[in-house]
Amino acid sequence: MERNLTTAPLITEKLLSHFNVNNARSARQMAEWHNAIQNLAMQTRLKIPVTVASDPRHAFADTVGSSIASGQFSKFPESLGIAALRDPALAELYATIVREEYLAVGIRNALQPQIDVVTEPRMARSGQTFGEDANLTASMVVALIKGFQGVELGLNSVSTVTKHFPGAGPSRNGNDSHFATGKDNTYFGDFLDYHLIPFKAAIAAGGRQIMPSYARPIGTKYPEVAFGFNKPVITGLLREELGFKGIVVSDWGLITDQAILGVVEPARAWGVENTTELKRATMVLDAGVDQFGGEICTELLIQLVQDGQIPESRLDIPVRKLLKEKFLLELFDHRFVDPEDADKVVGTPYFTRIGNEIQRRAYTLLTNQMNTVPLRSGDGVNLYARGFNASHLEAHGFRVVDEPDKANFCFFRLSTPYEAHGSPFRQRYHEGRLDFNAYKKLPTRNSSTPVRL
Repeated sequence: MERNLTTAPLITEKLLSHFNVNNARSARQMAEWHNAIQNLAMQTRLKIPVTVASDPRHAFADTVGSSIASGQFSKFPESLGIAALRDPALAELYATIVREEYLAVGIRNALQPQIDVVTEPRMARSGQTFGEDANLTASMVVALIKGFQGVELGLNSVSTVTKHFPGAGPSRNGNDSHFATGKDNTYFGDFLDYHLIPFKAAIAAGGRQIMPSYARPIGTKYPEVAFGFNKPVITGLLREELGFKGIVVSDWGLITDQAILGVVEPARAWGVENTTELKRATMVLDAGVDQFGGEICTELLIQLVQDGQIPESRLDIPVRKLLKEKFLLELFDHRFVDPEDADKVVGTPYFTRIGNEIQRRAYTLLTNQMNTVPLRSGDGVNLYARGFNASHLEAHGFRVVDEPDKANFCFFRLSTPYEAHGSPFRQRYHEGRLDFNAYKKLPTRNSSTPVRL
């Protein structure tokens, strides 16, 4: 469908009050944009404040639809690096710093934590998860929810969206569920229960919102349709069995086709692809979802009510939840932020120092043959490095040489292997085979020279 993505009419005409913020040149610009859209909201009849959400933006991955490079914000490891610390206190500190920076620019809704348990090692988004250990993931999600939301939701809180229920870790062949080739999650045996462990912890910790996975379940008792359309999963499992009372927001683009990076991508209506947009909207509501993620199709909801396909009272349920969330966050009384304060808070020396320290602690040593690590700089220590900034190594007292055989140690930074498929959007998701062909491209060297990857 053709979409008008100009912000002003979406607020003043379609009366939308939830938006994502993507890239901005600076924290100040982001804060100024936030204030501008709040001023637009003040022009509407009910003056409902806008809730601004963000994908994770405090690490290095920059993938449309899932993460944003940190830019001016403080820099931390991806979630997998946070998990490597095995320290809930540090995970909470990370979330607290992210919260402070988000508050400064007006972000009140974090589209994280992502707690998919990676039982399929080829999973495209494993770096944004806490790994394959469900119990470790559970301890991390409790810490992050506390760091983002605080003891109770209020003026100094950022509401969390825990995702992707009931776990997107077992994606078939590691393909991402943004795309039809990744639409199947294969929960063999009773393994679904293992993926639910961190979600149970998130609910007990007071996580405010949950996002279902795009995928559909294979090998379970549930219908083989995408989780956002799946009433036995959303209403039966999540709400009735697990007792979740909060907001369920669908992942982005379940209902309408959308142009991304110049290519029209189909709606992620896996299992119900041949239905109409109206039917999809009805199914998502019937499943028990409160909010359509990434959609602007208010006209579909109006038509459903006018045609008598859903009662207006069905829409009153999520409206009350979403308005309550805004009131708890005190957005009605404190909707504006200070752009000067944003520039001072985001990326402060203290936050940067903590981020750098957590990055250092997150490095994981797999082997240490001949006890060569840690290295000590000094005369006669020559390094050959590929993928590293030589000036950084030289600043620590090492001599960087241009041939491996002249080095005492070789350092190589290799990219994780993946297969590139399809559209420009899909190619951003590194999925598929794990053949490490980068090994074949390493330069020849004296076999006695230790190598660090």
